[in-house]
Amino acid sequence: MPYSKQLSQVISLGTLRPILDEYCSEEDRVQFMERYGETLLEGMEIEHLVPDPDGNIGVEDVGDRSLLGGQKYGKEQRFSIKMVPYGTDEFGLSRSEKARALYRAWNIQKAGRARYAEQLYKTGKMPLNEGKSV
Repeated sequence: MPYSKQLSQVISLGTLRPILDEYCSEEDRVQFMERYGETLLEGMEIEHLVPDPDGNIGVEDVGDRSLLGGQKYGKEQRFSIKMVPYGTDEFGLSRSEKARALYRAWNIQKAGRARYAEQLYKTGKMPLNEGKSV
């Protein structure tokens, strides 16, 4: 294997050390997951507790109400466990897709402002230097 490929593999393993090294402290693992967990888990199918009227799990079975996302559920509410891609919302859009859509919208808005400023300059309504008047 070429040296550059070996080096990139070692660097990749070094980056993931808090997860791969069994001697790494729990504090380092938690810190790593807080920093990179969203990125690593994005799109992975993970078991989620989802509301389901025909589900076999009741509120009392969950135990810790903080696992219910802070929402108030009555004792009759039922849940089931489903495999759902991490980072998706109720519309099936991932955070990264929403972020890209927001970035595209921002770029469109900025391009529109630039075209507007260019048009003002071409018609003489905006000076070349902001401090000087026409």
